[in-house]
Amino acid sequence: MESSKQCMQCMEFYDAQYDICPYCGYEENSGKKELLHIDAGTVLIDRYLIGNALGFGGFGVTYIGYDQKLKRKVAIKEYLPSEFATRALHQPDVMINNNEKKMQQFTAGMKKFLEEAKKLAKLSSLDGIVHIYDSFEANHTAYIVMEYLEGETLASYMKREKKLTEEAAMDIIVPVLQTLEEVHHSGIIHRDIAPDNIFLAKGQDGKTHVKLIDFGASRYASTSHSKSLTVLIKPGYSPAEQYQSNGEQGTFTDVYAVGAVLYHLVTGVRPEDAFERRTQIQSGGKDPLKDPSCYNDELSENFENALMNALSVRVEDRSETADAFLQELISKEPVKRRVSSIRRVDFMRWPLWAKISVPVSAAAAITLIVLLAVGVIGFKGAVGVYKLPDGMTRVPDTINANVEDAQKWLKDAALQVTQAGTVYSPGLPENVVLAQDVSAGSVVMKNTMLSLTVSTGKEIYQMPDLTGMTEDYARQALECMGVAVTMQDGEKTGVSAGCVTAQSIEPYAEIGTGDAVTLTVAKKSKGTAGTVPKLTGMSYEDALKAASSAGITLTVTRKEFSHDCKIPTIKSQAVQAGSQAGSDGKLSVRVLLPWHSFQMPNLNYKTEQDATQILANMGAQAKASQESNELIAAGLVFAQDRAKGETLEPGSTVAITVSAGGKPFAMPGIVGMSESEAKKLLAEAGLSVEVEYNYDADVKEGNVISQSISANTDVTRGTAVKIVVCSTKDLITVASVVGMDKAAAESAIKGQGLKVTINLIESSNDQKGLVISQLPEAGSTQKAGVTIVLTVGKGASKKADATPTPDPTPAKKDPGPWSDWTTSTPPSGDYDVEKKTQYRYRDKETTSSTAYPLDDWTMVNSDSYYTDWGDWSGWSASAVSESDTRQVETRTTYMYCYFFCYNCGNHWHGYGFQCPSTWGGGCGRSTIQESSYREVWGTTPQSQMNWQDWHGTGHVWAYYDGERVFRNINTPNASRTEYRYRDRSLITTYYYERWEAWSDWSSSAVSSSSDRQVETRTVYRYRTKGA
Repeated sequence: MESSKQCMQCMEFYDAQYDICPYCGYEENSGKKELLHIDAGTVLIDRYLIGNALGFGGFGVTYIGYDQKLKRKVAIKEYLPSEFATRALHQPDVMINNNEKKMQQFTAGMKKFLEEAKKLAKLSSLDGIVHIYDSFEANHTAYIVMEYLEGETLASYMKREKKLTEEAAMDIIVPVLQTLEEVHHSGIIHRDIAPDNIFLAKGQDGKTHVKLIDFGASRYASTSHSKSLTVLIKPGYSPAEQYQSNGEQGTFTDVYAVGAVLYHLVTGVRPEDAFERRTQIQSGGKDPLKDPSCYNDELSENFENALMNALSVRVEDRSETADAFLQELISKEPVKRRVSSIRRVDFMRWPLWAKISVPVSAAAAITLIVLLAVGVIGFKGAVGVYKLPDGMTRVPDTINANVEDAQKWLKDAALQVTQAGTVYSPGLPENVVLAQDVSAGSVVMKNTMLSLTVSTGKEIYQMPDLTGMTEDYARQALECMGVAVTMQDGEKTGVSAGCVTAQSIEPYAEIGTGDAVTLTVAKKSKGTAGTVPKLTGMSYEDALKAASSAGITLTVTRKEFSHDCKIPTIKSQAVQAGSQAGSDGKLSVRVLLPWHSFQMPNLNYKTEQDATQILANMGAQAKASQESNELIAAGLVFAQDRAKGETLEPGSTVAITVSAGGKPFAMPGIVGMSESEAKKLLAEAGLSVEVEYNYDADVKEGNVISQSISANTDVTRGTAVKIVVCSTKDLITVASVVGMDKAAAESAIKGQGLKVTINLIESSNDQKGLVISQLPEAGSTQKAGVTIVLTVGKGASKKADATPTPDPTPAKKDPGPWSDWTTSTPPSGDYDVEKKTQYRYRDKETTSSTAYPLDDWTMVNSDSYYTDWGDWSGWSASAVSESDTRQVETRTTYMYCYFFCYNCGNHWHGYGFQCPSTWGGGCGRSTIQESSYREVWGTTPQSQMNWQDWHGTGHVWAYYDGERVFRNINTPNASRTEYRYRDRSLITTYYYERWEAWSDWSSSAVSSSSDRQVETRTVYRYRTKGA
């Protein structure tokens, strides 16, 4: 229908004259999409219309769709494992990683994806699963077309309801178990049951239908080659066997997960993690999982026993099938609880930090390979035991852990920790550790400072208006928000080369961390140094046209918000109208934007520079102050005085608090103390202590001779300090054995009269059997008998058996592709890492002008001169003062008078008689009155006038300048001073300078000078190592 259009959010049809869907409120073309998602409006196999994405994870994307043949809404799942494949913007075809092994992984996973769809399609008679309508290959990938459900997930429902009664919970779980029993009979194991994969669908009958969704999501790409899909974990819901890459799994695996969901429903609490439960039971401790009646005392005994049987850690004690679990739940006979007992680990209790705790995304399960810092995972594996020398500790593995857990583990290991920043990682929840700057398993001194890089959520901003701004400024304005920027060439009349002509996202539209923006930048536009027109007050678009007509181009240096303009308007221009533009034909202008209110974002963990730029994007200013913070790295924001989401008006000032690092304190003086006293005092102060030995005849043996940091010097927690202790024993300079094989290194150290402890850590296969580090370090002076810890690589991890066996010769493996260059700290582990220094610079630009001040310029000098004198003014009785720019002359004038006829204007010498008509040109009509009196001022003194008496009247008269005048009887000698002046001007020329925009980062070295500023940064790239 030409008069209708279809909503890409809900697939309903509505009148084409509207831009907003009346059914769901979706505004046309406003959908946010990830780069990998296929464009809404795409039609698959000439039948299925793709709408907006409903959800996505590491394995694929689910879209709302429309079957154009059967005229019904559908859900369309696309196979798109981000580890192996990607998609270009606005292109439907999937691009597979150009690597033979990854192509094999992708193909094998896609095959499983389609096989799973065919299996589930056979179960269409079951009401408790999502029905499969179709499956096919297209765009170099695969698709499953499914029943479209309206309703909500159980996870969403529980956020609202918190806790259910036993009866209400059974109404949900019984259909799940009945469905699961049928599914298991078909040979399918779900392996991912959790509240977010149970859907409460609204049926056409008005009833709620409980459905299992997302079958087999973890299995589509789980080939023998895959490194990231080995284990599917949802802490609290996944049983212990799922933590093992090759752990035996079956119907009992799903039973545990359903039991965990039921536990959550009736208690309001997610169960304890199965791995941690097994760890504590296996080490002789108590099962940390509390009985559900501790949270809900209205539960029946049979219900509780049946539930706890389903949650048995040991498979042998667990309800084996869904039906067995259901029968115990509804049994009228007493249900006996089965209590698990697990063989104790052979050598030592696993420390709690050995478990990697992975938070769970509400949209998709997160996969991980579980590694233990004390050894490779495996409940039957033997764990080696040895004691570290005093003052040393082993670094836990915090990768993929929640940051709070990571901080606790590091503190439990007597280490200092700081958060070095955050990185947005799609598919991961917030506050998951992505990198640590010291490899897990390494041995370091206690109180060593470790830096963590943590995942952050997607922060939503509003797109700034960057048109007209320089490419460098625009990139900075976007990258500070974590937005990916792509530049493309394009021209626009009047826009200077290197400035933005267009942006792919409109100003003030929502944009989030990780989103992509394309900026079109003028590359060839160039002015011709023409005469500058008056642009101030013009709209920006009209100013571009006027500038182009004048042969110049515009560069916008600043944008401000104003209540007084409705469209972007030129506020000021750097060169006055009528002047010549510079040789490059560029003219800098400032632009006013219509007023717009913003939402305050979260600035925490941003650098001060990025936070300031984010506020500048909204027309606001940052007021930064520094404060010590033990947990946040120096230079990062950790507080703001405006709450996230608060309305922020342009012109506002936001106070931000920037970490100054740890709080400084005075270095203790420990010279003369005993070694043990000194180490204790420094350790309590949070300092990392390294000890060397020497002999001093003036110092008692065992006492401190010197310290590397003088007493009372400011230090912070985690600072490394070296102390030298007096010893009369043989002194030994420790040999360097890094890079040597384990046996040779051990022999060399022992040959010096020192002891050796071997610390094995996971490493690349290239480092297997080689010493990676030693502590105390090579070159330090130690006394005989001191223990040197040698950290030796043991190669990539593998599943451990009860009896350790030598590693087989590893298969040759090509190194992975290099990552993009980044300023973020590379991940620890089995990676090749390259780093390089990049440079950027900006040059000093100068100009001169008679205008002061000049926008965006700094005045550095000036000179002045006077013009020639101008013409004299007329004489005036008004007094005038003389100055450097004004000359003044004076003269004295004298007053004379005359009378005149009001009728004919003839002048006479007195009054009281009639104007004569027969002589003197009079009219003979009017009488001369005293009111006809007028004054005349002349330069001839009255004493020099030839006065004559007028017929004995007492009035005297004389000729002056051809006019008969008389002397005033009342003021016969009246005079005054008169003035005239002429002016000249003082012309001042001001000399200005400013720094040009920063260049792009480059690996070419650049030197700084008085006219060039240079900045450097270190960038990294990494790849998985080959073997």
